[in-house]
Amino acid sequence: EQADLAVRLLGQVDAETVAARYLPYLGLPPSPAHLSRLVKTAGLEAPWQELAASGRLGLSAAARLADWDEASRAAAWPFWDSLRLSQSKQEELLDQVTILARREGQSPAAILGRDELCRDLIDPDRTPQERAQAVRGHLYAQVYPRLSAARRTFETALARLGWKRNPRLRLHPPAVFEGPDYQIEIKFRDAPELQQLLAEITRLAQAEGFDDLTAIPPPSRSSKPGPGP
Repeated sequence: EQADLAVRLLGQVDAETVAARYLPYLGLPPSPAHLSRLVKTAGLEAPWQELAASGRLGLSAAARLADWDEASRAAAWPFWDSLRLSQSKQEELLDQVTILARREGQSPAAILGRDELCRDLIDPDRTPQERAQAVRGHLYAQVYPRLSAARRTFETALARLGWKRNPRLRLHPPAVFEGPDYQIEIKFRDAPELQQLLAEITRLAQAEGFDDLTAIPPPSRSSKPGPGP
């Protein structure tokens, strides 16, 4: 409704006046950029507009989808229709699909139509949250293949050495595997439990293969992203 009203107002007064004078009456920021996103959302197909009205499609994501061709929006629809994505995760998905499309000279529709993503989307053995996580993981691995490989190596080594068996201990690698410092997260209730966990850390750190865990080479700089999925 806000998008439709903004479009109707633009038929009467200029964009600067609509943004500065009328958007605050709608509870919206008096920003030309916000007005532009509203106008783009109003131009989307009816199902997308309904999704935006329900709060399941963020305004920024809607505006970005409006810049895609119709076939790419059609390919994106099952992901929004089937998954529950926060606004930040919607932006993440759009960012990663856009990166892959530009890198590989393909359309967003071609990226979203890949077999592994379609399988993740309809996997009957997973919950919607698990399907969303699988989709995000596949996209992340395609955008940042070397970093994803380093993470898989690290997680496999953690499991092999026994670090994953105790839920009260967590070993974290350096950010994007660059830098010398690893971090240990410990949860304990009292001094005896802390002493027991410290002894377990000592045992694990002395296990054969621990040095290999802290010697995983960093990915190339071109692979450096933000936080993973």
